[in-house]
Amino acid sequence: MPLTALISAALLALVVAGAAWLWFTGRVVARRTANLLADNERLQQAVEEEEVANEELQIALGQLRTLSEELQAANEELQTTTEELRTTTDELQTTNVQLAAEVEEKTRYAEALRDSEERFRGAFETAPHGVALVSLRGRWLKVNRALCRSLGYSEAELLGLDIRGVTHPDDADLDRGQIDQLIAGEIASYLTEKRYLRKDGELRWVELSIGLVRNGGARPLHFVVHVHDITERRRIADEIEHTRQNLALAQEIAELGSWEWDADTEAYFWSEQCYRMLGLSSAEFVPSSDTLREHIHPDDQAGFEQQRLAGLRGECPYDFQLRMIRADGTIRTVRTRGELRRATDGRVVGAVGTVQDITDHKQSEERLAYQNLLLTVQQATSPDGILVIDKGGQIRSWNRRFLDIWHLKEEALGNGHGLKAIVEASHRLRDSERFVERFRYLLAYIDEEEDGSEIVFGDGRIFEQYSKGVIDRRRGFAGRVWFFRDITERKRFEDALQGAKEEAEYANRTKSEFLAMMSHELRTPLNAVIGFSDTIRLEVFGPVGSPKYSDYVNDIHESGLHLLELINDILDVSAIEAGKLQLQEEPLDIEKIAAAAFRLIRSRADKARIMLSARFDAKLPGLIADKRRLTQILLNLLSNGVKFTPPGGEVWVGARRLPHGGLELAVEDTGIGMDEAGIAKAMSMFGRVDNRLSREGTGLGLPLTKRLVEAHGGTLTLASQPNLGTTVTMTFPASRVVE
Repeated sequence: MPLTALISAALLALVVAGAAWLWFTGRVVARRTANLLADNERLQQAVEEEEVANEELQIALGQLRTLSEELQAANEELQTTTEELRTTTDELQTTNVQLAAEVEEKTRYAEALRDSEERFRGAFETAPHGVALVSLRGRWLKVNRALCRSLGYSEAELLGLDIRGVTHPDDADLDRGQIDQLIAGEIASYLTEKRYLRKDGELRWVELSIGLVRNGGARPLHFVVHVHDITERRRIADEIEHTRQNLALAQEIAELGSWEWDADTEAYFWSEQCYRMLGLSSAEFVPSSDTLREHIHPDDQAGFEQQRLAGLRGECPYDFQLRMIRADGTIRTVRTRGELRRATDGRVVGAVGTVQDITDHKQSEERLAYQNLLLTVQQATSPDGILVIDKGGQIRSWNRRFLDIWHLKEEALGNGHGLKAIVEASHRLRDSERFVERFRYLLAYIDEEEDGSEIVFGDGRIFEQYSKGVIDRRRGFAGRVWFFRDITERKRFEDALQGAKEEAEYANRTKSEFLAMMSHELRTPLNAVIGFSDTIRLEVFGPVGSPKYSDYVNDIHESGLHLLELINDILDVSAIEAGKLQLQEEPLDIEKIAAAAFRLIRSRADKARIMLSARFDAKLPGLIADKRRLTQILLNLLSNGVKFTPPGGEVWVGARRLPHGGLELAVEDTGIGMDEAGIAKAMSMFGRVDNRLSREGTGLGLPLTKRLVEAHGGTLTLASQPNLGTTVTMTFPASRVVE
């Protein structure tokens, strides 16, 4: 290699190495520079922290100086307290001497208290009734033996309970208010009665005497309870009260009062019922001879005083009746009875008795006497024969009419053999065996009744026989009574009436059958008259000639039509009465039938200036009926409406479905209307209502229409008022309605 090249290579290597050294050295210098900067920051931070610490040290030195000053002041106070303590010690020594004296005094008091407690304990334990100390919360603190025996618990068992544990649940809070008053100091003690439950579950009534013990500061400590068993006393009191209530109730039910009279003081004692009888108050009324006299009826005062004095002197029984006037002014009848009380020497010292309101009894007696009188008069004047037999089979009563019917004597019934006499008299009957058998059967069965069976005597007399058992509310079956009523004349009249009725019915049937059979014979020639007159009237075969003939022909034609309408109505009525009306039934459209009827009546309505209209419900169902007869029904009703409605009026037909499924068809007009009498006349056969608009008609239209509706199973009603119009309503059953 050339030298220059080597030198160039060496120089190049040196340059590269120098560059590498410079780069490394720069890196080291940069790193050390960064470290120096970081150390400088930490040093600066340490200087700042030292300055803060110096400031805190200065603050602490200041606080230390303050604490030293406070400590010095406390030392001075301690010296002062030590001086005060020396003074207190001297005072305590003096107090100790005083306490020693007080202890000695309390020791003597304690010994006295122990003696008192011993005496209390002796009295507590030996008390014949229950005694206990009870806490303010109701727990037993101390109980004596008597209480344990009374409740059936041991002392330990009872002390484990509270007072509610032995109290009947219904009485637990009975004295809550009194306890509150006792604690509040409003009362010193109180008495109450409660029910206690023994350990064995037996209920005992007790009387509790309860007081409250307080300490020297008046703070409540506990209760002292004295428990007296009063079960037997309560039982006796309840029995007495029950007896008193029963006696008062019995007196009230019997309306019976009791009274006493003292002869020495002239004083009266009344029971409550006595006051109640007169409507008086025991708090306001004091009974005496004078005050009692004010309530005696004036007419009875004199007699009462005489009887009272005589009774008190023993001259007559003290038993009499008089009328009393109640406080409300009503008058009552009473009965008073009494017994005298005498001393050992026989002297009257008083009286005791009862007074009873017998007003209802007296009124019942009077009513019974009056009823007996009425019964006697009724029996004597009755057209019926009357017989009364008691449950023993003895005849008790009869009247003169009974004797006359059976041709008996009084001696035959009153000798104890009355039944035998009646049986013998029954041989006068045509069927005596049946009568006797039925008679004896009714005597044996009290619930059986005879209600109008007929008996026939041999002489032709006919009687109805009635029989009924007599039931007494207190004694039951008392007997049986018979009534025999003569119906001979009535039977003859009924037989004659029945014969006349049968003859009339036969004649009516014959008439109806005749008219029904004559329908063809009557209609045929009349149709010929109408037909030929119509031919002439219309000049079918040429002109008639003189105008007079035309008038005559018109008269013949109209008369024929009117006569045909009359004959048709009569024949229809006859057919219905004879039961020969036959319906050709089919489902019909009501609106179409009404439209057809409107067409037939339109000319007459237009001539009379009457407006026709229809009012039908939407979706009106069909009706199963005879088309010709239903059209006839509507034509009859529409004709009447047009006939009896003044010009300018209206006639309309309406129909609707009824809630129960039937169909209602109505024809209504604004015509002259009718009153109640007119309605009755219009609905009768051949009845014609006089009116100012028309005198035409046979009086058969409405009756015939009604019968045609009824033949379809429907009903027809008519409502009308004068000058307000008429409404005819027809109701058809649901069975004739079709959708």
